[in-house]
Amino acid sequence: MKQSIVTVTPDIARDWLAANTNNRPMCKAHVERLSNFMKRGQWKFDGSPIRFAANGALLDGQHRLMACIESGVSFRAAVIRGLDLEAFEFMDQGRIRSASDNLSVAGKVNTTLLAAAGSWVLRYKQKRGQLAPRIERTDVVSFCLKAPLLEECVAWAAHKRLSIPASLAAAAMFVFREIDNEAGYDFLCKIHTGAGLSDGDPALTFRNRMIAETAGRKLLDNQVAFAFAIFAWNAHRKSSPLKLLRWAVGSDFPTAI
Repeated sequence: MKQSIVTVTPDIARDWLAANTNNRPMCKAHVERLSNFMKRGQWKFDGSPIRFAANGALLDGQHRLMACIESGVSFRAAVIRGLDLEAFEFMDQGRIRSASDNLSVAGKVNTTLLAAAGSWVLRYKQKRGQLAPRIERTDVVSFCLKAPLLEECVAWAAHKRLSIPASLAAAAMFVFREIDNEAGYDFLCKIHTGAGLSDGDPALTFRNRMIAETAGRKLLDNQVAFAFAIFAWNAHRKSSPLKLLRWAVGSDFPTAI
């Protein structure tokens, strides 16, 4: 068995993929993800090898090689040659590290909640009409590590009994506090306690709707709950009464004001 470090160019990738005679089907979405990393200059050498059997067959690395071709960007990789063909059966069996895992390694707390809230915030920030459908793990981690305000919101939501998921409450508080720090905090506190709110108050309308939904058999879609929170916040900002919340998945997602 031989191991080396190689700068893989698109031409080398094409040659190596020619040895890809008996591998799993290519996942186009995964290739696109890796290709985007390479195009943006975000691909990092992590030591993960491209592996070949003793007979020259490619055992592992086809998605990275195809991403190299599609992006037109070379990348460095460890290369191992001379493995037994049977080794293929044991590849890719490890547990994938989550954003929560990475945040925990970085010394953060409430990491599962923090990662989930960060994902909601980024989906909102990157929306184009509708919420962004997917946020890369690396982007979630990078954002959370630079967002002390989000950590404050998560710390608040982590120990409250809320009518919406804690990650969603933390994300909504973050979005609102970025607009008006004090008002955003107070608005979520009103939703949490319901104290002193009169009929038509947007915070009470939202709170009552969420309580009614959780009492039913089918929980409200989290996207809808997030949209309702923003509608309620916007009405609150305008000092307008609000008695009805209505929004459907697939419609343009509202923007907080």
